[in-house]
Amino acid sequence: MNQQRERRPVRGVPQWGTPVFWAGTGLLALGALWAVFSADEGMRLSMFWQIFPVLAGCGLLCAAKDRPALYPAAGLLFFAGLASGLPAMLAALFWTMSAAGMRLNRAPRRLPEMLALPAYSIAALAAAAVSAAAAITDGQVWLIFASLGLASLSLCQRAQQLPDGEQRPCLRTVRTQAPLCWTGAALFAVSQAHTIWQMLRAVPIDRMRVLDIVWLFVPLAAGILLLLPGQRRETWFVSFGVLMTLSTLRTMWNAAAYYGVNMGPNRAGQVLMLFVYVFLILGAAGRRCNTPPLEKYTRMPLFSFVCAVLLGMLCVQQIVYVLSFGFVVFTHNFKRLVPEILPQAGLLVLCLGTSVRALPERERRGAGVDLDGRRRGLLGWFFHDVGGSLQRLARIYAGIFFVLGALSAACAVLGLLLTALKLLGLFSPYSDFTMLILSGLIGIPASLLAAMGAWPLYAF
Repeated sequence: MNQQRERRPVRGVPQWGTPVFWAGTGLLALGALWAVFSADEGMRLSMFWQIFPVLAGCGLLCAAKDRPALYPAAGLLFFAGLASGLPAMLAALFWTMSAAGMRLNRAPRRLPEMLALPAYSIAALAAAAVSAAAAITDGQVWLIFASLGLASLSLCQRAQQLPDGEQRPCLRTVRTQAPLCWTGAALFAVSQAHTIWQMLRAVPIDRMRVLDIVWLFVPLAAGILLLLPGQRRETWFVSFGVLMTLSTLRTMWNAAAYYGVNMGPNRAGQVLMLFVYVFLILGAAGRRCNTPPLEKYTRMPLFSFVCAVLLGMLCVQQIVYVLSFGFVVFTHNFKRLVPEILPQAGLLVLCLGTSVRALPERERRGAGVDLDGRRRGLLGWFFHDVGGSLQRLARIYAGIFFVLGALSAACAVLGLLLTALKLLGLFSPYSDFTMLILSGLIGIPASLLAAMGAWPLYAF
């Protein structure tokens, strides 16, 4: 019984109030402020908004004494604010996964209980060390402080077992407050229609390529999906996130091709909007960690809460940017400000109208075999009840090509991920991952066709 308890996932809960906790929080805040004040005078305001999620995450850590659900929210904000360094992003991601109690987050058994860190906390500590070493090499002082802060927060995490009999359901983001959801969806759709109208006024449609016309109408189609009623509203919500993610990636690709690796003046806003759409997809698909951070006040789930913070920051950024030119310019550019702020404002109102709903337990497949007293999952299914020797050979032959197909799919996904990181400015703009994506896409059907060659052997 004790062995089964040790095998269960744990949650990495930071020891709030300890010197290590406050040192990590202070180092993260110091690194963020250092990044702002060390930038050029003309770039300080832009750097402030780029690094603001880190400061917001530090604020959530200070308020998370009796609210453990705020720790994953702070980690997601750290992940969004540290987009300029890949190791720092990974450290923030691993720290968030440990605080949320994701799968495989188990504490080593051989270490003392006071020193046993969860598995994802150890991974976050290693990624923070790599980030600090890379920052020292590049001379980025603020990133050194941020990496040390993440390392300190990882060191103060302790494994906390889930209570006996607790079943954590999969929580999905649903739209429950109809007035807010309909208003937000309508604002987003109207803003996208206005963008299309302005683009068609500037460039006649007969001078545009067919692919450009299709991409121009993708955000409008995504906004219309939010307005569709019915029982499949959650499915349309996921489709909306996927379409807007693809549209944002294409916009970032065009900006990188035109401006270079810096992607123009609105790089930080595009990156944050990309994170917003990804978080909306995760929440709509359903995750066990999607619990309301402020359950006493609102039922807004974790991913919607983080999206609301980022979207509110982007709205304030647009207003402050226009106000910095003076009140006369603000009144003159008010007509331009409203269409630019409508998408963020609409999604913000939409997030405020969301809640959580527990999904029913998924039926698990009973396939498997006890080879040494334990279930083996795919391996058990692979060798379970395969009949004679020829059928066993056919199963092994097909399994090999299925593994090759899975590796091909991994290559395609890796190519897409590296392309997305290239758009974030983490790779050289001259890097090309097209062959990696194409090789994966070609390998998938080829492996499936080769696996189908094992079917005639089942006749024997």
